[in-house]
Amino acid sequence: MSTIVKFFTAPNDQAAVSILQNGPDDTFETLTFGNFDAISAIEEWDQILTGRSAGDLDQDDVPRIITTETPFIIATSTALCHALASATAEELAQAAYR
Repeated sequence: MSTIVKFFTAPNDQAAVSILQNGPDDTFETLTFGNFDAISAIEEWDQILTGRSAGDLDQDDVPRIITTETPFIIATSTALCHALASATAEELAQAAYR
């Protein structure tokens, strides 16, 4: 399913869930993108940027669904967070190309 996705970084699940009523904009810095399946994209980004397999992701239960309420909140893997934070512009461009 294609949808508009608003990304934000929360320190933990409880903080992420705290945005359910008013959204993340007043609490966290956000980025908004659209027209892609967020779970599939996060799985693919994790595999590309960390080198982990789909089996590894399944075993680690990531991406992890925090809540199915509106808005739908998904947690990425710690490995993906670290990979994104430490990636060079060239590595991100290569990942985007893939």
